[in-house]
Amino acid sequence: MRRVLAISLALVAIFAAYMAFFAGLCLQPETSETAVAESLATKTAPLNIFLEATQVDPVRQAISISLDFSTEAGPRGAHYPALPDRDITVHASDGDYVLDIVLGAGSAAPTTIAQIGVNGSISAYPFDEYRGEVTIAAWEGKKPEGERIPIRLTLWERLAGWEIDILARAPAPGEVGLGLEIRAKRPLAQIYFASLVYAVMAVIALCGLTIGVLAIAGLRRLEAALTGALAAMLFAVPALRNVMPGAPPLGVKADAFVFLSAQMALMIGLAFFIIAWARRGPAP
Repeated sequence: MRRVLAISLALVAIFAAYMAFFAGLCLQPETSETAVAESLATKTAPLNIFLEATQVDPVRQAISISLDFSTEAGPRGAHYPALPDRDITVHASDGDYVLDIVLGAGSAAPTTIAQIGVNGSISAYPFDEYRGEVTIAAWEGKKPEGERIPIRLTLWERLAGWEIDILARAPAPGEVGLGLEIRAKRPLAQIYFASLVYAVMAVIALCGLTIGVLAIAGLRRLEAALTGALAAMLFAVPALRNVMPGAPPLGVKADAFVFLSAQMALMIGLAFFIIAWARRGPAP
């Protein structure tokens, strides 16, 4: 009865933690549009820019952002751009990559994709995070030499498979324009699922190795059917690796500690079982 009670309490605790985890996911506030404006001592109407993260590339350590332009007022004016009444140059830079966008007078402003270099490493999957900075400024004319134009950024922080945070930051000394910090990390649900898959790999490997060790030590009777089960385990682990959410290239730290170790343990377990079967298995 004590064992049954202890197991029951353990199962209840696991179920409660499981429900609390998903309740926390449901209570997380949803992201929405936010606006950041640059204040300049000028009466010039601000240039509205709609900024959205479109892709996170962990391998190349880059985040792609789209820039939509509008001279209209309102946070969603970028979706219905007006024709600028003067030439405008928009300068975007992450410190290394520099992009100058020229908006011609009377011409529709095109959507522009920029690549922002970020710091972070995919080897920490699924706990990898990426951070980068970008500075955006605008001038009158086709070169960044005319009168400064204030900008108003509307930020959209949603991206499938990632949690994106775009925050205004204090400008560095000598920096001109509006500075932003962009952060990207994997959602909590994705981290949980990836960790669970790696845990399943470890359990499968432990089961396979246990079967092989008990068989070669002569502590359990040989069952020929277990050979197929061990072989199935050996192929099941790579299949689990291929369904990881946002599956990274092979070689992240979790692969070295879990995936490759699990494959090695299963191969050893299968080899032990075959050796035991060849030595003590029933004769024809």
